[in-house]
Amino acid sequence: MKRTIQTLTMIGIFLAAFLIPASTWAGCGTSMIILNSATGGQMNVVGTLDDGTGTGTIMTKFWLQGQSAQHNSGALQTIYQVQDWSANSYYVWSDWGDAAVVGDCPPSSGATIFLYSIANGGNAQYILLRAGYSSAYAGWDFDAITNGNGTLGANTESPLPIPALTLVSQTTVGGMTNLNLTWTPIANLKGFYDVDPGTNLITGVAVRYFQGNAAPTSYKTANWPVAGVVSFGAAGSDPGHAAVQVPETPSGMVTYVALSVLFDGGAPGGFTETAFVGAPTLVGGSAPPACQVTCSATGPSSVLLGDAAQFSSTVSATNCATGTPAFAWSFGDGSTSTEQNPSHTYAQTGSYAWSVVVTQDGESCSSSGTTAVTVPPCTVTSSASVPASAVAGTAVAFSASVAASYCSGTPSYAWTFGDGGTASIQNPSHTYASAGTYAWSVTATVGGQSSTSSGTITVTAPPPPPVSISFASITASAYKRSVTVTWTMSAEVGVSSYQVQASSSAGGPFSAVSPAINPGGGSYSYTIQNTKMTYFRVAALGTDGSTVTSSVVSTLKTGIRK
Repeated sequence: MKRTIQTLTMIGIFLAAFLIPASTWAGCGTSMIILNSATGGQMNVVGTLDDGTGTGTIMTKFWLQGQSAQHNSGALQTIYQVQDWSANSYYVWSDWGDAAVVGDCPPSSGATIFLYSIANGGNAQYILLRAGYSSAYAGWDFDAITNGNGTLGANTESPLPIPALTLVSQTTVGGMTNLNLTWTPIANLKGFYDVDPGTNLITGVAVRYFQGNAAPTSYKTANWPVAGVVSFGAAGSDPGHAAVQVPETPSGMVTYVALSVLFDGGAPGGFTETAFVGAPTLVGGSAPPACQVTCSATGPSSVLLGDAAQFSSTVSATNCATGTPAFAWSFGDGSTSTEQNPSHTYAQTGSYAWSVVVTQDGESCSSSGTTAVTVPPCTVTSSASVPASAVAGTAVAFSASVAASYCSGTPSYAWTFGDGGTASIQNPSHTYASAGTYAWSVTATVGGQSSTSSGTITVTAPPPPPVSISFASITASAYKRSVTVTWTMSAEVGVSSYQVQASSSAGGPFSAVSPAINPGGGSYSYTIQNTKMTYFRVAALGTDGSTVTSSVVSTLKTGIRK
């Protein structure tokens, strides 16, 4: 079972009294060890914790160091478990249920070294903590950690790796294989001390081996037999090489070797050996083909601002378990995606470096590229609002609107009204002089780009004015056989023509004795020649079809009329 841990926070190592029989603690003085952030107790571990057995444990060991007369050893199994304390954080505690094996409780004075041995994906790591009894806390105070530079520092160091072995040569004689191995020497040994600068905590390494039908699945030292031990001696110097023997690799099987680290003069199998070995090295047989993951990805070389950029990826896995690939996209602007073929819309222009990491069965590959986000070209769209009809002589309101995207500048307008008239404002008015159908258009221009809207408007003649006809006066005068009729108008709005009418009787009937006389001026006179009629009137014909007649005048008292 693998668990990915971003931060392993040692917030508390509890000696829970309710888990331990009361008699066990009769002489211990306290039932709890305290490790918390207030005293600097924090250990950061990055990686995947896996001891190869599926139990997900971190092995913890403790012993007294720096006291000439006393060296006690014991074992703790440290269990980690996710708690709802903070994101990616873990409570870690130790069960001292086997404290009786030690023969005594941890002392309340002096210094106790705690070794945490961690299997990180098969590459073992270790970290050392110093604990001292604190009366202020009525418990144990983990306030320092060895840091490899000769001093004790704040309890925030990362674990140290166990070196991997390199096979230099090998020979097989009589069923045994002789191995010549080297590794990177462990340095700064005297930095790992508690109270005595001259005392080295790391005092040797053990070469262990594994034989089986396949690669190892457990990295616990207990599952790897010892092939040889290298003691650093009094000088504390790591030689970085060893010659050991392992059984010859049987047919169809494989042999691996790996290092474990020994502390405080301990021997392999004791409480002062790391609980896990370092990275394994194949020295016999053929390793199964490694899982290989290859991938490629594509993205647009350029995209317009506001448009979605489409990304795609392909993955090929060889010699891998049947797992599902995981995708981790980064688009270069802080945005991410876990889809295989995502799309992404950038909020700003610029050049963005994108990448994708594909992971399957612990193997990863990556692909990357660059996408340029550019400003789209200037686009202009216009529309106009114009009535479909109008009346000649009446002002018509024209209006235009324009939508410009990614353009600079102020819109300009060019109107034509179809009768020779033009305008250059957004919302003009125009008066047509006569009836007809006129084709209008407006062109809006922004940033060098234009858009035109057009249409037609039908202009009709204005309706005739209301008819208003009234006579001011009318007279008739006779001379011999001619009669002159004179009249004036007080109102002649809507008069289409006048007609002089005559009759021999005052009551009519009257008939026309003149042609149609066009209106104009308000005063009129018409002479009738050679007429015997004695009664006259004027009829005004209106543009609306109406007829208004004047009063009747007579010539009996004038001229020759008797």
